[in-house]
Amino acid sequence: MLPDVPVSSPAAITAPTRSSSAGWARSRTRRGALARSRKPVLLWSAFGLALLVGAAFLYYETRGTTFWVDEWQWALTRRGGSPATFLDPHNGHLSLVPVAIYKALFATAGLRHYAPYRVVVILAQLGCTTLLFIYARRRVGGFMAVVLAALLLFFGPGWQDILWPFQVAWLISLGAGIGALLVLDRGDRLGAGAACALTALSLASSGIGVAMAVAILIDVVFGPHGWRRWWVVGAPLAAYVLWSIGYQDTSILKHGIVVAPTFAYNAAASSLAAVLGFGGGIVPGMASTDANLLGWGQPLAVAAFLLVLWRLTRLGRPPTRALALLAAAACFWFLTGLTRWWISAPYESRYLYVGAMFVLLLTAELAAGIRITWAGRGVIGVVALVALITNLGDMRAGGDFLRNEAQLTRAQVGALDIARHIVQPGYRTGPVYVLRADQYFAAEQAIGTPAATPAEISALGEGGREAADKELAAIHNLRLMPRAPSARLGTAIPVDAATRGSTVAHGACTSFAPEPFTASGAVASLSVAVPAAGLLLRNGQAPAGVGYRRFGTTFQPLGTVGPGAQAELRIGPDLAAQPWHLQVSSSAPFSVCGLAP
Repeated sequence: MLPDVPVSSPAAITAPTRSSSAGWARSRTRRGALARSRKPVLLWSAFGLALLVGAAFLYYETRGTTFWVDEWQWALTRRGGSPATFLDPHNGHLSLVPVAIYKALFATAGLRHYAPYRVVVILAQLGCTTLLFIYARRRVGGFMAVVLAALLLFFGPGWQDILWPFQVAWLISLGAGIGALLVLDRGDRLGAGAACALTALSLASSGIGVAMAVAILIDVVFGPHGWRRWWVVGAPLAAYVLWSIGYQDTSILKHGIVVAPTFAYNAAASSLAAVLGFGGGIVPGMASTDANLLGWGQPLAVAAFLLVLWRLTRLGRPPTRALALLAAAACFWFLTGLTRWWISAPYESRYLYVGAMFVLLLTAELAAGIRITWAGRGVIGVVALVALITNLGDMRAGGDFLRNEAQLTRAQVGALDIARHIVQPGYRTGPVYVLRADQYFAAEQAIGTPAATPAEISALGEGGREAADKELAAIHNLRLMPRAPSARLGTAIPVDAATRGSTVAHGACTSFAPEPFTASGAVASLSVAVPAAGLLLRNGQAPAGVGYRRFGTTFQPLGTVGPGAQAELRIGPDLAAQPWHLQVSSSAPFSVCGLAP
């Protein structure tokens, strides 16, 4: 009989049975598999949360915006159904896909509601960010993929492409191009067919598709199948060439060939600096971008060139995909300089976004296989966080700029609506893109308008109210005229305010006498409401400056009345009930009288 072995005996601990050892091994395997399965779930959960935060932030930053610049051109001229509607170039770009998107939005949301347009560009930005994340994760792992994707998601210097719905065209071209590269990683015929379709989508959305096609062409030709799969890029490019022959209208100036290399270098330098957070001042009205982007970007570009050269040398044979991306970036920057050098700077916001995408893709491609220590991750995380915080300021400034432009736009087209029965059909207006009155009214009847009503104009900021005043003054052809022989006096004019002077009413007139002693630089003035029949200004022995306002609080200059002269102002009726106001400033006495109809 075998002796009993105590539970505390070493034999009981160090001699497990075969079955218990196998169970422990299986348990360890299960725990490892579970840990590995949790990592993608946690990674995608964190990335999904970042997308939700980004979507909410971008939707908030696009609040209060409306149709701007090129969007008006499409609203006024691209509502038809002819082939030219879809195939005519826009600034040299084939815009078939974005025109189709806008036509669908015109037919559903019209011009009254801008939120659907905002949602479209936000979804496109989230899509590009997701594609970059997938691309980077396959090459540098989850940590770096999240960092690179976050830098793109909140890339403030590229606010034009992120906050302005019209730039969905460029985002589609970029996203489709990246998608084509991703499906080419499959190496099979199905992936090649998908890449062909995505290349066509990229080319049909904007000229950015040409740069993406260059990358795809190099990737296909120098891939395992070589020229046997030429059709992946050949078929879409053939269609693009046929379109160019029939529709392309881009002209290239000879000087563009000379300046394009420098333009491309500065564009690359600016994109690199912007990614790292040196992009402050890329919004109109902010500080000059030369010192911010080029000042930092040029030395950074030299350092980046040497780093890329070192990395390619260490790799031995340069990766085909890295060469493809380098060629695409160079193509984009050079072609942009060739065609746009005379009208755009290399650090325009819309160019910075495209450049940043190429910088981030190349970072993922060239960093593949490098093991990053925890200390390295900490440094990368801190640098990325600083860049993100800095770039968020540019994003918010871009949103403020677009909201201010929206106020001006809504006020100006609101003025057209107020004066619709007196404005001439060929009258042109607009802060950036010139709207023609007859085209605007046709579009308004077909798909609505974002125009502010008179009550809404009154609630706009001072800039919007002043814009409405200037527009209405131009439509009414507001000006001071010599007194007509037939002019008759009517009723007294309501006085708004008298500054540094006194008033005396007598019949239809109000006389104003400045104070005998006024401080240096002080101005004596009288403000009155303009009656429906108009008013007459009888000036004294000094020049009188005249200003007007209606919705705004600031008087806009109207003209000057000479000493001893008489001038009358008559303003026709329109659809707004708000009265006009006139301010007369002079160092000598004068009188203002109401005119009879």
